[in-house]
Amino acid sequence: MSKLITILILLCNFELQASSEGTLTNHAFFKNLSQQFGLYEVKKGSDAMCTGGEFKAVGGDTTQGLRLGQSIFFGPFDDLSVEKLSAGCEIKREYKFSENSIEEKTIASGCKDMETSTKLMTLGKKEITFEISESNFKCTFSKQLTKRGSL
Repeated sequence: MSKLITILILLCNFELQASSEGTLTNHAFFKNLSQQFGLYEVKKGSDAMCTGGEFKAVGGDTTQGLRLGQSIFFGPFDDLSVEKLSAGCEIKREYKFSENSIEEKTIASGCKDMETSTKLMTLGKKEITFEISESNFKCTFSKQLTKRGSL
């Protein structure tokens, strides 16, 4: 029984956590993502990063990343290699997905003035919530009507 539980845990971790060997965009999070794309306006939040704009795939390709307005970016999802910025300074990105959310953890190792950062984007039917865990920063955006009057 304990082996079965261990296998289930490993399978869940494989499905939910990003690895450099698989295509992240195969995850269920990306299946209906295009329905979420469109224009969003700020519903809650007063920080300068809380600016509305278009939610879209960068360059029309989700592997390149997701952008909301000019300030919020997740990705790229096709390159998870460790980025070496200077002597001893390395940046690593890890992703966790659920059906309606994405978490990006940026881990800085040996870098001056850089710390670990955790961003979370949660997609609702008509809204998106963006958070940065370490700073209690949070914005909520609501989808604007299209010219045809639908969401």
